[in-house]
Amino acid sequence: MASLSPSAAELATLQQLYDDGRFPAALEAAQPFGPLEQWRDTDALILAGRLARHLGAGGLGMRLILRAWRHDPGRWRARYHRFWILLDYRGPVTAWRELKHFPTCHALPHAFEYFGDEVRCAEPFFAVLAALGRTDLFRTHEVPRVKAVLETLKVF
Repeated sequence: MASLSPSAAELATLQQLYDDGRFPAALEAAQPFGPLEQWRDTDALILAGRLARHLGAGGLGMRLILRAWRHDPGRWRARYHRFWILLDYRGPVTAWRELKHFPTCHALPHAFEYFGDEVRCAEPFFAVLAALGRTDLFRTHEVPRVKAVLETLKVF
């Protein structure tokens, strides 16, 4: 009986064939591991999905990549390839909305040359600008001041 996914070493060989653009050879080398639809490992599913898409089986490729993402939604490779599936099948607006689920983090600058002795006021100032740009996370040393400014913005 065929294995349900290639081992890491076997997957590396298949990946090399894929990277070299030898898609039919990669599919042929994958045959001993059973049909692509039966593979289970996240990395194997991603490769199988990409391979299927390059060989003209777009629907199968999409299903395999989405299955990889459902199997391990925290893995960045799975999220990355799912994003491209969304872009291809649902368009840029849906893909853009999906990107909004990823946090945006900004390290707030100090701008010593402009704020001089009042440099501690710079971070709340830049926090306002970042908040207006819909930043999710702020890296700051002036937590009470930034918090006060952001809470004040909520009132208005």
